[in-house]
Amino acid sequence: MQEGLASERRAESGRALLVRLTAKGHKYRERLIKERRAAEEKLREVLTLEEIASLLGLLKVVAELKL
Repeated sequence: MQEGLASERRAESGRALLVRLTAKGHKYRERLIKERRAAEEKLREVLTLEEIASLLGLLKVVAELKL
């Protein structure tokens, strides 16, 4: 695939496509997980539990807008 993050292979039947992360894709995934955890930790340092709950509620609303 274009970025080299995943590979694809067609099943013998031709009815399915197997998609897997490449080594580069796994490294990218791990980096994203670390960045997400760091961002979450930063939010926990500066926001109260009530503020976090409000933020999550607002993010759900935005996600459901299907912009």
